Amino acid sequence: MRATVAALAGLATLSPVGRIGRYDVLGRLAQGGMAEIFLARSAGAAGVARFVVVKRMLPSAEKNREATGAFVTEARVLARLSHGSLVSIEEFGEERGKHYLVMEWVRGVPLRRVLEVAKAAGGMPWPIAARVFADLAAGLHHAHEARDERGNALKIVHRDVTPENVIVSWDGAPKLLDFGIAKSTIDPQKTAAGVLKGKLQYIAPEQYQGQPLDRRSDIFALAVCMYEALTGESLYARASEYETVAAIVLDPTVPSVRAIRKDVPDELDAIVSQALAKDRDARTASADAICAALEKLLVEKGQGVRDADVAAWLAKLFPGEAIRDPKLDRTPLHSAPVRKRTASSEMEAMLLGAEADLDADALAASGRSRGRSFIVVLLLIVVLAAGLFAWATLRAVEPQPPAPTTAPPAT
Repeated sequence: MRATVAALAGLATLSPVGRIGRYDVLGRLAQGGMAEIFLARSAGAAGVARFVVVKRMLPSAEKNREATGAFVTEARVLARLSHGSLVSIEEFGEERGKHYLVMEWVRGVPLRRVLEVAKAAGGMPWPIAARVFADLAAGLHHAHEARDERGNALKIVHRDVTPENVIVSWDGAPKLLDFGIAKSTIDPQKTAAGVLKGKLQYIAPEQYQGQPLDRRSDIFALAVCMYEALTGESLYARASEYETVAAIVLDPTVPSVRAIRKDVPDELDAIVSQALAKDRDARTASADAICAALEKLLVEKGQGVRDADVAAWLAKLFPGEAIRDPKLDRTPLHSAPVRKRTASSEMEAMLLGAEADLDADALAASGRSRGRSFIVVLLLIVVLAAGLFAWATLRAVEPQPPAPTTAPPAT
């Protein structure tokens, strides 16, 4: 914690490159196809500075009604959520025709990068992984249970629970972010049938099959992340999109973590396997149940892992990174920035979110959704193949008429 505070000391005196609302912008952290993300500072009493992230739509995106609607919906969803494992919203506003969203700034590292580095050791230590995913499950359950001001269930489904959308703070607390493509009663248009949203290898079978979605789709995605964290291997990523979808939809096998890592307790293997069930009626019913099971396992195995223990493990995995200043694009706000990926590692997940969020709606509206169109055709092929397979199986087991016999010659 002291190292993190020391790393921020220089930011308190950094001159702003512009202003958005009541926030002094210190520089760009990332820019995507639809939005740009800034590090900003708000000055409080006695010169106490608070640092935040400002996500602002690009002028080109503001012209797209669907993209603007998605951005507003993300703000409305986040406004109903308040949990330590979810990135919180500070403010939503509009200035000179540009919408912006102010969120807490999480100093940390994307879970994707954690998994990549931990892969060399065969995956995360299972007690560390159990702690991280218990916290994430608790935050996800909070989102699933969210209600509006009248007490009506919002029925939020995140639809993009992936390692790219999780940041683990240097203090050891994981945070789920990017509700840009979440489904909820706030925006029923985002539930349109036939629209696939999310990353292919984390999408639940029922979503590919066009069934109405509920929280169990997020549970499947969370379990895929858990499997990857524990084994160091991607569960459903294949060489082609067809193979990826086929592995999820057509293969009934539920993989076992212990088949790869024998040090993982049977109980943890069972938690992951149940959450990975292809039949959602057999799947773990709630993220709260996953959280409770992981907490119980840690207690029973004498693994009282705290956020501080996760932080200590991260410090060994990424020596010296927690004290580094964030890399900022200091181009003045009124100038057009150079389109490039920043080296700000702790905001990589935000960068990926800026690249990905809103894209599905915007591309569909502009007629450039060729990738999704391919998947629709692919699904038709998968469904047809499944039907032919079922027909062939029935033909193989149904009784056949007796073969005709030749009458004996007359004597």
